[in-house]
Amino acid sequence: MQQRKIINPTDVYQEVKDYWGGELSPELIEFIIQAEDEHLLIAQERWPLIDVVSDGKMLNTDRFGLRPVIAPDFRGDVTRDVRKAALLSLHCDELVLDANLLYPFGDPEEHLNAHGDDWSLPDQEMPSSPNRDLIAKTLLALYHLRPLIEVGAISFGHLRLKQTMEDVFRATYPVVAELARTLPSGKEAGDIYRLGIEAQMAVMSTFGLVTDRQGTPTSSSPIEWQMWQRLSKEFARSKETSTLQTLAQLPLPTLSSKISEILAIRSDSAALGKWRTALANVLEEAGKVEGQPDQVSRAGAIVSGRLVGELKRLEVSLDSSPAIRSMRGAVLPTLLAAIPTIPTVSSPLLVGGILAGSGAIGVIDEYLKGQSARRGNRAMLDLAVHLGSMG
Repeated sequence: MQQRKIINPTDVYQEVKDYWGGELSPELIEFIIQAEDEHLLIAQERWPLIDVVSDGKMLNTDRFGLRPVIAPDFRGDVTRDVRKAALLSLHCDELVLDANLLYPFGDPEEHLNAHGDDWSLPDQEMPSSPNRDLIAKTLLALYHLRPLIEVGAISFGHLRLKQTMEDVFRATYPVVAELARTLPSGKEAGDIYRLGIEAQMAVMSTFGLVTDRQGTPTSSSPIEWQMWQRLSKEFARSKETSTLQTLAQLPLPTLSSKISEILAIRSDSAALGKWRTALANVLEEAGKVEGQPDQVSRAGAIVSGRLVGELKRLEVSLDSSPAIRSMRGAVLPTLLAAIPTIPTVSSPLLVGGILAGSGAIGVIDEYLKGQSARRGNRAMLDLAVHLGSMG
């Protein structure tokens, strides 16, 4: 096989055009998934490698801030997760997605298929025939996210740490099991249990990017939040460490509009640009708070106090535009939480709990110690964010 060329993420759209003869669109996606297997397999073979490091968007992990990791659910409604990414992009400069999104036709030789049905079982062979549903959903996500990708508002990272997936599954499954025990029998209980499994898959699919210091843990349901809580508590040996301490609860404004219109407004609205800058600066200031974990409350006061006024100014600015005002949706209840650290002489933060002896321990230990070393004597190591009601 000839050596593949290497391109940047922004070039994937030209690759689609060169091979399939048109700009990526819903109509072209429909044409692609109707193609013969041979054409889809050739597209996979010819697809280039994507350079997610040297494209100018290497993450600045030294800076404390909000970089939500989004894991599109390719088993379900991918548009829902893309819309969540669009709404989050109104409030932060950078989102993080798994680089597998850049390989719509699959690539079993070079990359783990992190969103296929067997993604958590890396020892299984990849299917020999194209997964048309997966191809369609991946291309649709790329189509919707194009404005963010082309301006560098999305960074990509490879889902690493494959050997820890079983460990993460074991650590988060008790949340699902407890949910099942508290539910009545019947179809509704089964549906809720399924939601628990879906939440577990969402956490597992972003775990590698989070622990690789590439992004902020993000949850969209109370079940996901409980899983991150459980993982964080098990990563901290010290009894004094209270993980995921609340920094602020922010009612972020949203837009009830098409994804394309949301992203157009993100690009054109000076008020939203000023808000993103203010939010980033406040979080950066809060991340410099020094001391013990009880200082997280001081950081929280900085975040809440400063951002209340900024949010009011944003609301006024958005309402001053008739076009934006007509698209205003319900607020997005957002919980910002901090993962604090306890500075010590020998080991800033060690890892313990039920995962002791497992493959995940060394990974998380190195992650937390690395973060603590980077940030020195700081009250917080990282951020976590929950979207939506906790009820």
